[in-house]
Amino acid sequence: MSKLTLIIAVRTSDFSDYAKRLQLRDALDLADVDTILVDDGSPASVSSEVEGFCRERGYNYIRLQTEEFPFSLSRARNTGIDASSTEWICFEDIDLAYRSDFYQRLMRELDLLEETPFNFLTVPAVYLSAAQSDRVFANGMDAEYERALTAALLEDPRGHDINSSLQHYAPASSVVAVRRKTALYVGAFDENFAGWGGEDRDFVFRLLLVNDRIEKPSEFQVTKTWNLNDTTQFDGWRALYRMHGDYLARKGMYAFHLFHEILSWRSGQSNIKLASEKAERYHTTRKVPARRDPNQPPDIIMGFNPHIANEAVLQALANPTIIDENGRADPERYAADIAEQKPRSVLMWNPYGLPWRKKVYDALRKLGIDPIVGERGALPRSLYFDKGGLCVESPSYREERWAKPLTEEQEQSVKAYIADMRFGEHALEKQSGRVGAALLRHRLNIPDGAKILFVPLQLADDTVTTLFSEKRREYDAYLLEIKRLSLSLQSDWVMVYKNHPLAVQKFELSSAICADAYHVHDLLEAAGAVALFNSGVGVISMAFNKRVFYYGPCFYAIDGINERFEDAEQMRVSLRNVAPVDKNKVHQFFYYLLKELYSFADWKADIATFSNLSNRTKVKDIKFTEVRIPGYAPAIYQYPAFDLRRSVLFDPYRHHANLNGKGAVIMPATKSAAKAAVSSIANFVTSGNFTKAAAHFETEYEKNKSRPNLLRSAAEMHIRAGNRKRAIVHLKTASKQLPGNRSVRRRLLVVKYPFLKRVIGENEFPVNF
Repeated sequence: MSKLTLIIAVRTSDFSDYAKRLQLRDALDLADVDTILVDDGSPASVSSEVEGFCRERGYNYIRLQTEEFPFSLSRARNTGIDASSTEWICFEDIDLAYRSDFYQRLMRELDLLEETPFNFLTVPAVYLSAAQSDRVFANGMDAEYERALTAALLEDPRGHDINSSLQHYAPASSVVAVRRKTALYVGAFDENFAGWGGEDRDFVFRLLLVNDRIEKPSEFQVTKTWNLNDTTQFDGWRALYRMHGDYLARKGMYAFHLFHEILSWRSGQSNIKLASEKAERYHTTRKVPARRDPNQPPDIIMGFNPHIANEAVLQALANPTIIDENGRADPERYAADIAEQKPRSVLMWNPYGLPWRKKVYDALRKLGIDPIVGERGALPRSLYFDKGGLCVESPSYREERWAKPLTEEQEQSVKAYIADMRFGEHALEKQSGRVGAALLRHRLNIPDGAKILFVPLQLADDTVTTLFSEKRREYDAYLLEIKRLSLSLQSDWVMVYKNHPLAVQKFELSSAICADAYHVHDLLEAAGAVALFNSGVGVISMAFNKRVFYYGPCFYAIDGINERFEDAEQMRVSLRNVAPVDKNKVHQFFYYLLKELYSFADWKADIATFSNLSNRTKVKDIKFTEVRIPGYAPAIYQYPAFDLRRSVLFDPYRHHANLNGKGAVIMPATKSAAKAAVSSIANFVTSGNFTKAAAHFETEYEKNKSRPNLLRSAAEMHIRAGNRKRAIVHLKTASKQLPGNRSVRRRLLVVKYPFLKRVIGENEFPVNF
């Protein structure tokens, strides 16, 4: 089966000149490459000639009967996308020539794409003069390659009368190679563009917009009008577009445009303006509608919520199609329209978040469709996608799903994760800094012998408190029992409560101690037991080996770990002798969450007003590291640790960036560290000799053992050299010298158990020089 499909569009009333150009492709190595030529409305008298040309070469010819409409490159390319069947596609211009090995090299570059922060490649284009084009026709592209490229590097790239071989140079072009699926989930080409121009800019902008792995320039949404050759500021999306082209240029890969007079119908200023305005709208709304693959059933995503209308999620699905949530539509008709499409799956964010969405959810289930529900999980950085529904109602947490023996390695990885949670800063919601259990007890004036019953409060108007409670055991009833319990606790217990960080109206209890100012993990560390309604803190408590007494329905009601909170009187009795937690079950449950159920991501969030009772976090810029969706293979994203501002690709912008304080300047930590790093990095890293670089850091550390960061740098060099064992030794030593430095501990855990990088989001130590 082929790997790459070339999609070429044409409309002409005289094929002879195009045939001459296409014949140059006969010299190309097209092994594993399909070619589709889409004829967008050429006259029938010409189309038979074009079809015969394609048949002789094994090209797939598709004719659209669109002669009565203006030529549409978007329509032609979308037709080619739909007809293609390879993983990768490349959009071509009929006027381009290449060196014979170009496509074989391009496919090797596509194999490496996951090792870059890019989600597509664009080929820089050398526009040849009439004289140089004639030489290509006469001698072939291979013979003229060096001469054509010499001119491109020495003559005026903007075009000038004194140029001899170069018409002009395009640092990035419309020759875009991309995964077929990616092209579809960014919406393919917008067929509102007719005639010449604009559609390529619009398509590329959407590819750049959805890519969460790459830093966007300032004013990203603005279409800067300068010639790409004059781009010296990392501003506007076209600067990032040029960087993509420069990447292949650095590897010596170019397209060569054969000269022709400007076509008489070429006039696309309105299209360019349309693309510019659409870019700003896409950036504002973040709504990029996907194009459905007509060859397979759709995976329908309801709404543009960034948790689910996210590139990582779109990549994980087979045929994602995003539909707007139309709250004005009849829910049953909306659900019926979805069902008529016979979807493979339907994804929605919390169905209980909006009354209208809940009605659609219920209607879909009546029609035999179980939507995959998305929501935030109970562990830091976690989310879940569950066909069983919201966590409280889902069968996914039944004991038979997760109660399985763990291997020694699995057991150790879970212990490492739990250790990081107990002693790290990560939490479900934003917290104050950690102070430790001892200092917390001191500040709250809790006697040394007293046992703490920790009560983390829920939001009074949260979904799980308002909709998931037993009759006559609602959240208000729970608060009443908490008050009663606080007044009847035995003398060796003290109640400490903490309002939810997003609560606006704070619960006050004079018979207990309020600890709103303290980190929830410090409170769990100090606690003897935990009482709650159904908060996700119940799962976190398991990591701290604390027995949980739950009042409301919860998904972690596990015998041997926690037990039901009936009322204040029952709690008084239960607290006389709190049973220990079954650690074996805790580890099995955590492993199941970490490796089989939960997805993990990093995100930024703002606090938004929700009601007079509480606020909500408004999440944005979500970057998934793991995606697990029922019915699909897990998708693991190893985001490259590349800062493009430090790369040679940033060179055209570096002077301007440094003048404006935006450059990537690394200052040395000390003269000794700088000396060691300069000799190792400068001499060895660029040549890939990381072992010698590590040796230089080790030597400097031996001279001054009060500088454990030198060991951390040595460890990073060993990691790059593939010597993890040596790196672990150095990190252990550094950790002992820096006992309060949690980043060292996290890095050590990640190196020992690599999957934790995706779970706790730890990055490599920056090596300074």
